[in-house]
Amino acid sequence: MRSVGILGSVAPEATVLLMQKLLDVVPETMSGAGVPLVVHHNPQMPDRLRDPSQGGGVDPMPVLVSMAQDLERAGVAALATPCLFTHHYALAISHATTLPFLNMIELVADDLAASGAKRVAMRMAPEIRRTGLFDMAFGQRGLTQLWAESEHAKADCSLSHGSGWPAATDPPAGHAAPPVMDCLDCLASGIVAFARADGKRLDVVG
Repeated sequence: MRSVGILGSVAPEATVLLMQKLLDVVPETMSGAGVPLVVHHNPQMPDRLRDPSQGGGVDPMPVLVSMAQDLERAGVAALATPCLFTHHYALAISHATTLPFLNMIELVADDLAASGAKRVAMRMAPEIRRTGLFDMAFGQRGLTQLWAESEHAKADCSLSHGSGWPAATDPPAGHAAPPVMDCLDCLASGIVAFARADGKRLDVVG
């Protein structure tokens, strides 16, 4: 299998959860068939939610670029990150190396579109909405983001990111709860497809 370099999240939980999902997707009978990973965890990463152009802190882009280049030198075949906020700098990361970047936002949008969903209940922190991370990818695929809880009953699918986000509220009487898709499941499936070199996506749930 081809190896993948992981730009670790500032909060290590998302990185650890992604690694667990990648372990879980490989059957116990396939000894040695796991995805080769090189994880670059840097807890000194500047806060990616504070915009330095608005006096909000240190620009994290140079650190992310340096991490991506470190991973390329380590010999990985592609890059990925479980951190949603890091995807704000996806273009800079992609241009920093010759490696493909497995973009979680794009993978999520592809999976939602393939499922037939049109209206997506966004079960995420409000900071995600302010960054507009999903706007372009969703717009290109005709997906509508529903952020207000009052709109979630209209959704075809709910989207979360790992653990720690608010649980879905109970649907109104007479309405079935929409299926839930996890961003990290989509990323794990995309990583496995790349590592296998055959492009075959596997279901990753859990």
